[in-house]
Amino acid sequence: MLRLPSERIIPLVPSLVAPLRRGLNTMDPISVAAMLDILRFLLTRHEGACDALLKCDGFRRMLPATNLMLNNKTRVRVGYDNKRIGGDQQMLKDFIREVLLLMCKQGGDKGRALIRSYMPSFFE
Repeated sequence: MLRLPSERIIPLVPSLVAPLRRGLNTMDPISVAAMLDILRFLLTRHEGACDALLKCDGFRRMLPATNLMLNNKTRVRVGYDNKRIGGDQQMLKDFIREVLLLMCKQGGDKGRALIRSYMPSFFE
């Protein structure tokens, strides 16, 4: 579904927030990595996805779970967009930081302010 054109995906972003949040709240490193990988794919491939997440309050609803996992050193496999079986191994804390930096970059001042409010230590 995420490989469809942006004009078909962007209206569906608000309905994707609940399943992404549920996956993040499992606190299972593999599930969290999979949800963050899908979120990264969505943000990098679909222009306007970040604005849609900000409008539907998706950032605010997904950040608390990532904050709790920010120091997790478990190695997870990522690579949804690579189409490789197994993907690449990466530490979960590094992958979370990578996705949060992407959210900051694409979210602009509003996204940065939201991330700072939920994760004050992220930018130190």
